[in-house]
Amino acid sequence: MLSRIALKPVRSAIQPIRMTQTLATSNAASAATTESPERYLVNFPRPVCQEYPGKVRMGFIPDEWFQFFYSKTGVTDGNYIFVTLKSGPYTFGLGLATYLCSKEIYIMEHEFYTGLSIAIMGIYALKKLGPATAKFGIS
Repeated sequence: MLSRIALKPVRSAIQPIRMTQTLATSNAASAATTESPERYLVNFPRPVCQEYPGKVRMGFIPDEWFQFFYSKTGVTDGNYIFVTLKSGPYTFGLGLATYLCSKEIYIMEHEFYTGLSIAIMGIYALKKLGPATAKFGIS
């Protein structure tokens, strides 16, 4: 009983604060939905959500990044030895990897080479044993 009497002044002090917070947020929300006269809609229109997502390459890299790098690094036209490799973001990625390794920002210790050799052996086993395993599983 004594604890209820002690908390009564605290509860009455909290309720007006809650009321002012809800009124302030509701006023801010209603003000955000209306257009303000300062908004310059000609050169800065409201963004519109796309119905479908943009194209991606390799499952997660946006195609816009590739198009951006093509204008900077150029695209091979098929007369070179790397016919399928277009030198857009691949050149940037290879240059970045070369920079990181040469400046020893990315340090390659023994675990890197172990992981690299395990990845090579795994890919080789998948290429050589995968079709036979799939054929065995079907029959």
